[in-house]
Amino acid sequence: MGTVLRKAVHAAANLLFFSLTAAAAALLVLRLAGIGAYAVKTPSMAPACPVGTMIFVVRADFDEFAEGDIVTFRRSGTVVTHRVYAVDREARLLITKGDHNDIPDGVLVAEEEIVGKVQWLVPYAGFVYLLSETTAGKIAIVSVFVLLAFTALVTGKKEDAPVENQPPGEDAPPGLTEPAGRPRKI
Repeated sequence: MGTVLRKAVHAAANLLFFSLTAAAAALLVLRLAGIGAYAVKTPSMAPACPVGTMIFVVRADFDEFAEGDIVTFRRSGTVVTHRVYAVDREARLLITKGDHNDIPDGVLVAEEEIVGKVQWLVPYAGFVYLLSETTAGKIAIVSVFVLLAFTALVTGKKEDAPVENQPPGEDAPPGLTEPAGRPRKI
């Protein structure tokens, strides 16, 4: 493998490795700060939050919600993210609706079911998150890290021998010797 190609592969492997490590560290820090990260699994909130979007949710008091906010709530063990369609302040209930749905949800969201308000959206980042929830995905992610580490080791150690170290005569690469048989400097 040529020096330029080796360096390019090494740089790409390092960039990917550090990017994945930074993303994992960022998610951990956000979680420790009380910010939830979820991946959108269904198209009910498209086009605002298409499948594969990573959403970041911050806890919010019921009184902070208004029509048009995007709320994440938990019902029967399932996390749902929909837009607030209306707020019933007296009953402390939210009426929600997915952007892609024609009608509001049939069940009202009680205050105690609310996880929080969506603050940030990152399109496509949720696909990696969804992949990490499956056994095959975990194996794939670990395999990528092992492959990157191996690539970094293999490409980082070897260097093409400089021309000065080539023995004179037949062992020197073609075209790199002067007529007297000595290697020439490039």
